[in-house]
Formats: sequence, C-alpha cells, structure tokens
Amino acid sequence: MFEIYQGERLKFEYQRCLSRLQEMQSEEYLKLPHLP
Repeated sequence: MFEIYQGERLKFEYQRCLSRLQEMQSEEYLKLPHLP
C-alpha cells in the first residue's frame, strides 16, 4: 500500500490514512463497540 502514492504533496495525509486502516484491522479495535 505504501507504494501506491508516490507524490510528496499529500504524503502525510496518505501515511495517516494507511495508519488508520491498519489500526481498524487490529483485534483491539475490532473488539470495541461501533455505531452501525
């Protein structure tokens, strides 16, 4: 996934997005209650 975006302008935002996606796949996150 890190290879998809090669630019510099939105590098921080893209890395933050990837970080959030990884967090949302963790067991810890999935155990938390979520709104439908």
